[in-house]
Amino acid sequence: MAAYLRLYHSGKLKERIEAAVSLLESCSVCPRHCGVDRLAGDVGECRTFREAMVFSYGPHFGEEAPLVGRYGSGTVFLQIVT
Repeated sequence: MAAYLRLYHSGKLKERIEAAVSLLESCSVCPRHCGVDRLAGDVGECRTFREAMVFSYGPHFGEEAPLVGRYGSGTVFLQIVT
């Protein structure tokens, strides 16, 4: 069974989602750690709202072999919506 399905069935996926969303209350998601309340609709220094829009994603092979593995470490780019 895939790891994400095990997390879902155990209830841990929901816990992890709730923990991730709680980081937006005093935002510390990006390296700027601006502390705005993105759950209340505030926009931080990164200009990202509560729900970021994924612009593109794909494998990333530009790191050391242990980090990249066989399929890449992955990269996600977000679109800033203003």
